[in-house]
Amino acid sequence: MYQKKQGSVAVFGSGISGLSAAHELAEKGYEVSVYEKLPEPGGVARSYRQTPSSAPSEYSWRGYGPFYHNTFNLMKRIPTDNGRTVYDNLSRPINFAFTKNKGKFIGELQWSDRIALAIIIARVAAAGDERTAYYASVNATDYMKPRMSQRGWKQFESTFGPWTGLSPKRASLYHVIFFIIIHFLPNSQLFLKHRDRDGEWKVDTLDWSVFNKPTSEAWFDPWVKHLENMGVKFYFNQGLHSIQTNNNKVYSTIVNTDDHQYPVKADHYVMAISPFGMRDVLEESISSNNSHSLIKMANQFENLTQDGPHIQVSFQIGFDKQFSWPGERQPVIISDSEFNITMYRQDELWDSDIYLGPDIKSLWSGTACVSYIPGSLFGKPVVKLTKVQFKEEILHQLSKDVGFNDLLREKMGKSFSQLLPNMIHFDVWKNWQFTNDRVGTNDSITIIEPKYVDSTNTRPHQPHTATPISNLWMAGGHTRTSTDIWSMEAAAESGRRAADMITGGNSVIIQDKGIVLKSLGTVDDVLYSMGMPNVVDILLIFIVLVCLIISLYWYYTRGPPKS
Repeated sequence: MYQKKQGSVAVFGSGISGLSAAHELAEKGYEVSVYEKLPEPGGVARSYRQTPSSAPSEYSWRGYGPFYHNTFNLMKRIPTDNGRTVYDNLSRPINFAFTKNKGKFIGELQWSDRIALAIIIARVAAAGDERTAYYASVNATDYMKPRMSQRGWKQFESTFGPWTGLSPKRASLYHVIFFIIIHFLPNSQLFLKHRDRDGEWKVDTLDWSVFNKPTSEAWFDPWVKHLENMGVKFYFNQGLHSIQTNNNKVYSTIVNTDDHQYPVKADHYVMAISPFGMRDVLEESISSNNSHSLIKMANQFENLTQDGPHIQVSFQIGFDKQFSWPGERQPVIISDSEFNITMYRQDELWDSDIYLGPDIKSLWSGTACVSYIPGSLFGKPVVKLTKVQFKEEILHQLSKDVGFNDLLREKMGKSFSQLLPNMIHFDVWKNWQFTNDRVGTNDSITIIEPKYVDSTNTRPHQPHTATPISNLWMAGGHTRTSTDIWSMEAAAESGRRAADMITGGNSVIIQDKGIVLKSLGTVDDVLYSMGMPNVVDILLIFIVLVCLIISLYWYYTRGPPKS
């Protein structure tokens, strides 16, 4: 039984952050309406079938990490038709491997590389707010390249796309390193247990999972159904156009449909749309409303999106026979791919009753994580390829990777090129528009739903949940959260945070750094204000001095060695 209605809230956007906000608000008894410009929910995390008999497609395949506390908490509260919950749709842990030497991440690292990484991990973990802002402005690739061996640095860089979802060209040192640190943070939330047909299991510190079916079928479809049962109303193909304010309060918003506009009024408004969409809405709003707060926010979002959208192009390859490579639940990073391709076998990780598409027996999902480096077949980066060229380039890079082909031969006795006669399906996410899709242009690849990721320029401009406008709230992975890095967990936390601001609740599960790291951060803020090195460097200098003093004391008390 849900509480009596407490007030009305209009949520714009039905991605993870919008649905998270709607969920918490509905449970607290608020009248919630969700407006979405696309025809389906899920944002960039969703999957899609053109028809029920089509193969599934997705913006990019995705994993769910052990620090996804808010995400898992919500999944646990979404029932499915089989009497279980969305949380039960997660797979047992996956095991990433690099095709080079069939190795793990650490395999290509020299001891000097491991020491260099350990030092920067310690520095970032102990950094205060001011030094964190500096680390967030430094490119991770540029910082680590002179500090690592060539092989170690290339191995390190190749993880950015598959693991953090970032481009090496834009990735900040803070985001990449904190992504490692956050796996080890102490947290009061106990890990929830899973149960599948093989029994009960739980997530450990470094374990990541994927869903056992396409994302929308596993998560978003049952989520929307559950929210509708709680009284939440959904309006698809109806996107936010502009915001109308008076005396620092929103009194109405204007929504677009295919053929007209109409006003939407509520007590509170949650902006859970992409920062690119929010930038456009604010620009439209200030054209007819000279609000100082709106102008300030418009400038903020203009700066936040200055690097443009992130480009990672996902694809699916379908075969009319079952093909695989060694390793249980093992995605692979294609080590010799210019596009930093990562692959996993969906048919292995999905339930056996999931329909893969007409005559498809094996469905592999891949992502080209780097868009600006020229491929070896056409000499063009992803952004300049036609759709046909993209397909041929992907197949070429998979065919030439020695490690990947060794894995295939080990399992099946065939190379990738020998599997191609059985390839009956190659698909790219529906909303990418390649150069040949726009007649008379020579522009780069585009998409109608641009994707944001953190970069070296974004941190100073990330909005907080509360805005200068009293009843307007921000949500999304681009907002400031305790998760502190763009991710699905940040999106889920941000939606719950917006709901808490409205309800006065306390639903958010904080990423707890613990007393030791918090104390070191406080000390580091003082050191930074004095122009001194990181607190970790001070501690290392202190340890070296103590060791030197002890050595000298030992030397002089024992006397010089006798000849």
